[in-house]
Amino acid sequence: MHAHEQIPGSIMSLYSNVTWNGYTFPGHWSWIYAARNDPSHAGIKLWQWMAQQHR
Repeated sequence: MHAHEQIPGSIMSLYSNVTWNGYTFPGHWSWIYAARNDPSHAGIKLWQWMAQQHR
């Protein structure tokens, strides 16, 4: 089971390859996008979305 299946309103996106600082990594390195706060949806960046979440 994927984590996005457990998080209401989450969006799953996959990257086949990631290029960062001139190096290309296979898809498993897609966390680099999250670390750089690159993913966004409807104008909201990943870490801003995370900060808005409540238990």
